[in-house]
Amino acid sequence: MAAPSTTTNVREEPRPVSRPEVRRLDERIAELRRRKEEAVDGRDYERAAAVREAEKALLADRLLMLRRAEHRNRSGPGS
Repeated sequence: MAAPSTTTNVREEPRPVSRPEVRRLDERIAELRRRKEEAVDGRDYERAAAVREAEKALLADRLLMLRRAEHRNRSGPGS
């Protein structure tokens, strides 16, 4: 029997969030995904890879922003 895979192909989809800065990131991520798909459709794989890296950076920024907000919410006001 094969060992279970340690990697997944699950993409984190931006979820609607009420914070305006997170919504702006979601919009930028969606635009990058469209550009990436256009590049792949046009077989411009170098451009697609560059756009993918930009997308990954924004997803990391979004996650960090949400984690900081969650931490602030758990810590309470004035923390």
